[in-house]
Amino acid sequence: MKIRIGLSVAIALAVSLAAAKSNNYPDKTQCTWYAAERFNAGAPEPGVNWGGNACDWFQNAADKGWEIRTAPTSAMVGAIAVWSEGAGRLGHVAFVTYVSPDKREIRVSEKNWVKATVTEKNFPNPAALNQRVAKDGTPYRFLGYVYPKCLGKMSVRPRP
Repeated sequence: MKIRIGLSVAIALAVSLAAAKSNNYPDKTQCTWYAAERFNAGAPEPGVNWGGNACDWFQNAADKGWEIRTAPTSAMVGAIAVWSEGAGRLGHVAFVTYVSPDKREIRVSEKNWVKATVTEKNFPNPAALNQRVAKDGTPYRFLGYVYPKCLGKMSVRPRP
């Protein structure tokens, strides 16, 4: 009897934790779905707990208590890079997979920059983050990074 109760509690806890880090973005072809999946794999609970278009992620994550940084050189592996503008003004997000020790080279993994495929993009220097241009010539504006560090349920001011 005690074993059954313990097993029931363990199953309930596992289901609860899985639900806490679920991906709220149903369209698997979009950058938001892909970035949420990658972020949730390594971020602490509750994972991506904000919504909105990619261009809204920076502020929405801050409003939910996630640490954000604005300086292009403040990249860290596991963070989400956020751009506004472009993509019909919906913005774009990507997952940071590499940062050189001197913080001069940054690599992101992203979906739907080139169709609905996953691609790797290398930025040879942080200034290049502000030089992305959509197919129609619309420039993307780099907003910053969402770090995989939840500071609590409060709005935070961005740090460089």
